[in-house]
Amino acid sequence: MRTPILNVVESEQAAAACVIAHLVALSGSRSRVLCISGAGPTLKLAEAHARIVGRAIFVVQATTKEPTLASVRSIASQAQEHAATAVLSVGGGSVVDVSKVVAFELNLPHVVLAAALSSDAIASPIAVLRDSHTGRKNSQGYAAPDAVVVNTELTIQAPRHLTCSGIFDGLSNASALLDVALAAGAGRHTRNVASEELSRTAYRLLLGLTAQNCAERTSHAVLAESLALSGKAMLMCGTSVPCSGAEHLVSHALDFLGLGHGTHGIQVGVGTVFCHHLRLACGLPGIEPQVMETLDEFKVAYLHPRHLGISKPNFLRAVAIAAAMRPNRYSVLSEASSAMFEEVYESAFEERMAPQPAASTKSAHAVLG
Repeated sequence: MRTPILNVVESEQAAAACVIAHLVALSGSRSRVLCISGAGPTLKLAEAHARIVGRAIFVVQATTKEPTLASVRSIASQAQEHAATAVLSVGGGSVVDVSKVVAFELNLPHVVLAAALSSDAIASPIAVLRDSHTGRKNSQGYAAPDAVVVNTELTIQAPRHLTCSGIFDGLSNASALLDVALAAGAGRHTRNVASEELSRTAYRLLLGLTAQNCAERTSHAVLAESLALSGKAMLMCGTSVPCSGAEHLVSHALDFLGLGHGTHGIQVGVGTVFCHHLRLACGLPGIEPQVMETLDEFKVAYLHPRHLGISKPNFLRAVAIAAAMRPNRYSVLSEASSAMFEEVYESAFEERMAPQPAASTKSAHAVLG
C-alpha cells in the first residue's frame, strides 16, 4: 500500500523545495514534468512554480471543472508527446482528479501542490469524472498521489467556503463510520479496524474548528493532516467506505439530479446533518455531540439545502434516490422508510435552524463574506 507523503509548509520557497525534492526522488534529476492546473489563479501559480522548479516542465490546463474521461485522455496524450516522467498537479478538486487518472494510465509518479483544502481528494485514491454520455458523475479508484505539498501561506488565501468544504468533508467521516458499524451488523461489510481508526482520528482533529478560526494557518495545517489521514484510511481499507456513507450518497444524488451549486464538501455537510437526524428517527445512534457542535458553528452560513439553491421538494427527491447511487453500499438509507424523510427534513433544517439572534446572524454574514 502506497500512502502519500504530506508536507505542510508556510512559504512559496519551501513549497517549491518540497516539490523539487519529491520530483527528483520519484523520477530522477532529469525528470520531465507534466504540470496540470486549472484556469485563472492556479494557472498563474503553476507557471510560477514551473519557473522556480527550473527543469523540463510544461503546463497544461484542466480547463473544465467537471472533466470527462475523454478530456483526461487528451491531456494524457499531451503527456506522452512530451515524454513526461512525472505529473505535478497545482490546484484542488477536479485538477487533482484529472492528474490522478493521467498518472494512473501512464504509470507516472504524481505530486500535488494543493491550492485549497476543499476535500480529501488531495490525498485519496478516488477520482470523480463526469460521464460524457449520461452526464452523471462517477467515482472510481485509481492511485493516490505519491506526495502532497500544502503551503498554508497559499491555502489561507483560498475562498472561505472551500476551506469550510474541506472541514465538512472531514467531519463527515463520523457519519460514514456509523454506517460502517450498521453494515457490519447487518452482515454487509467486513470491518477493517485500522482504517476505521484512521478515519476517526481524521475527523476528531477537526473538532473545535469554528467559522472564525478556520482561516488561521494552524487550522489549515490541522485540516491538511485530517484530509491526508482520510486518504490513508481509504487506501488501507481498499474502498472509500471508512470516509463515505449515506451523507455522500445524498451528495451523489444531488449531482445526479443536477441540483444546487454546492461544492462536494458542503453538499456532504448538508447530508451529514440530515443523516444524523435520520438515524435518530430510526432509533439508531447519532453522530457524537462534539461533531454536531462543530458543524453547528457553520450551520447558518452553509448547512441548509436552500443555501445551495435546493428547495425542500428537490432535496427530498435526491434523498429518495440516494441509496440507488451505490446499490451495494449499506447505510442508514437502507433501513429508513421514505415516509420519514419529510419529518426528518424539518428536524434537521427547520427546527434546528430557527431564526438566529442578531449577533449570530452578523457572524454568519461575516463568514459568507
